Amino acid sequence: MYAQPMSELYGNEWINKEQIYFKFKVGKDGLYKISYEDLIANAFPSTFNGSQLQVWRFGKEIPLFVLNNNNWAAGDHLLFFGEKNRSELDATLFSNPSKEMLNPEYSMYSDTAVYFITLTGNASSNKRINIKESNGTLPVADFFMTDQLHVYKEYPIDKKYDSGNEITYSAFDECEGFGTRPIQEHKLKLKSEDAYSGNQPGVLRIRLAGLNYNHKIRIELNGTIQKADSFFGYQMREYEIQVPNEALTEDIDLLIKSYAAGNDLISVSNIHYVYPKKNGGNLQENERILSPPPSLISIACLLYTSRCV
Repeated sequence: MYAQPMSELYGNEWINKEQIYFKFKVGKDGLYKISYEDLIANAFPSTFNGSQLQVWRFGKEIPLFVLNNNNWAAGDHLLFFGEKNRSELDATLFSNPSKEMLNPEYSMYSDTAVYFITLTGNASSNKRINIKESNGTLPVADFFMTDQLHVYKEYPIDKKYDSGNEITYSAFDECEGFGTRPIQEHKLKLKSEDAYSGNQPGVLRIRLAGLNYNHKIRIELNGTIQKADSFFGYQMREYEIQVPNEALTEDIDLLIKSYAAGNDLISVSNIHYVYPKKNGGNLQENERILSPPPSLISIACLLYTSRCV
């Protein structure tokens, strides 16, 4: 009798034991800057080349823009796009996360992601963002697609809830996570900024959970019914609604209503309002760019400064 060794991943395979890793945290999506002064103030080695720098998140190397690949000194810095923690780790606890997790946009434990910065011995393979001057062959885009995200996180939903003792038993089951309080009606005024007028529609994506009992769901835009659905008990639902381009330049009144007899309650977790924004348009704080076409776009962005710990 013998044991067969299995190929297991423990999550620390990315760590090089010959290197020292400095931890820092990111709680918002955005462009982050780490300067030479930031590093030195947190006991980072004072002598190194910019080409040696690496940043890691969840075991994956993050591409960096490094101002100086040679010996760093005061004034040098790096840039990278940082993302907060969502549900990447939570998803592994569910059997079928896409159909069971209430809110993939909000972690059940923390919205803060942990990053690590280190120096490598072999700098040639480190991931970099290389900025090149335009050669004039790329067209200038009229618009780019933006995702306006509304996340609801004020109430924990769980099928196994002991209301008498106010205890929630976490089973990583269908409809578990954070969303709105159990409601029968949810209203939202959708506001687009610098929306593009042309032959490009928008789309609305709504994720919600039906709680116990029978459900009859109706979704309206500006008083017109767009979707109707009926089902029973704890189930996840995702709805997608096309929004004509001519409707994007005005505010849109969204109504989600459950109207079955009795205790027909739902919890809304997130709403994605995807629409075309004019080139040069301003990104709102809850908006992010979707994959742009191979053309030139101009945007305004926020820059954050990270601190190592």
